[in-house]
Parts: sequence; structure tokens; C-alpha cells
Amino acid sequence: MLAYEAGYRVRPIDRVTLSLASFYNDYSDLRSLDAISPTSFVIGNGFKGQTWGFELSGTYQITDWWRLRGGYTYLNKILWSHKATVSPSVREGNDPENQVLLQSIMNLPAHFQLDSSAATLIH
Repeated sequence: MLAYEAGYRVRPIDRVTLSLASFYNDYSDLRSLDAISPTSFVIGNGFKGQTWGFELSGTYQITDWWRLRGGYTYLNKILWSHKATVSPSVREGNDPENQVLLQSIMNLPAHFQLDSSAATLIH
């Protein structure tokens, strides 16, 4: 994989952080099922692919021990085979194009932390 990423983070006020990041990934030799006969397959590396997208996130420090974090991610993915024997699989294309995340993070005594997350996937 060859990966590129660029981003920007700003802290407009003391308790708020906002981030925007973009990415592009170029994959070769991804896992595939290669047909060796009409009823037999072996695991191979017959896929190539590209992904690109961006992530927008923000953090709000409610108190010194509690912060909330939210974000949105967009992912565009293209996969193709570079071998004639590769059988396409649903699993390779099963990533959500849009995802929203909400997270609560609490610092507890004795170096413990309580995290709670909720995510929704939009295909």
C-alpha cells in the first residue's frame, strides 16, 4: 500500500478542537479467491484497489476529566482484479461510504478511562 494524507487542525477556543483530513491509498496484491477449477479456490493476492476520502471531526472538553468527540468520514473505494482467475467477493466491497461517530471519554481515578461510542453507517 502507498498512502497519502493531508490535514488541518484548529483550536478556535480553549476547549474545542476541529480537524479535517483527506487521504488517498493505492493498494496492490490484496487478498482474493483464485479459482483453480470450477469448484476449487485458493487464497491469493489478485486484487488491486484505490481508496480516497476525508474525515471531519471535533472534540469538546466539557470538564478536565470529560470530553466529547464527533466525526464524519467519507470513503470512496474502487477494487479490481489483475488476474483472470480471481473470483469477486462481497467482503471486499463491504465498507460503508459514509460513517458518523459520537464518542464520550471520561478520565476516572487510578488511571482508568471510561469510553462510550456510537456509530452509524450509511451505505
